[in-house]
Amino acid sequence: MKFEVDENIIMYAFRYCLGRRTYAVSEMVTVLINNWDKLKPQTQRKIQEEIKEDMDRGNAGDDCDVQDWKKILDLKVEQWSANMSGYLIVILVWDYFTIVNFV
Repeated sequence: MKFEVDENIIMYAFRYCLGRRTYAVSEMVTVLINNWDKLKPQTQRKIQEEIKEDMDRGNAGDDCDVQDWKKILDLKVEQWSANMSGYLIVILVWDYFTIVNFV
């Protein structure tokens, strides 16, 4: 059975698992890999940044955990998402009105 969860719940679970030395790490990595394309690009970047920071500090878990986290670092961060298509229009309209109002 699959559950649909809010992206924030994925982040909470990820942050709980990062640095743990349990099987939960490999399960979280599997969840992230299977749902990577559904996450917002900024969430993808934040996850990768937090993994890198913990790895640099030596806080990412045991060697087997670090190897699992490296799989997430190998994933591509999306540059554009269908979820973001409306934002570009708003930005362009905002910039247009800003320019018109200041000219």
